[in-house]
Amino acid sequence: MTAPPNSADVSDGCDLIIERAIEKMARNVGANPDIILNRLLTFAGAHLCLLVGSSEAANLFRQAAIKIEAGHFQILAGGEPAGGLH
Repeated sequence: MTAPPNSADVSDGCDLIIERAIEKMARNVGANPDIILNRLLTFAGAHLCLLVGSSEAANLFRQAAIKIEAGHFQILAGGEPAGGLH
């Protein structure tokens, strides 16, 4: 019996898959950043609605927006991060 994957490994694996998908969207079909973001958010939103319902899906998107506004991704622009998203 194998041990369950640790959450860091799962997150890293998922991030790699998403990164590769974004690269393919840009390179293979010429999608610009707006289209890529639209497709990712639409896909995530639709699947969240199926998994947890529309009210909870909207709540999860609001929580993510609050963290973005609070600067949790500033490190990507060379700043200090305010904390993690997950």
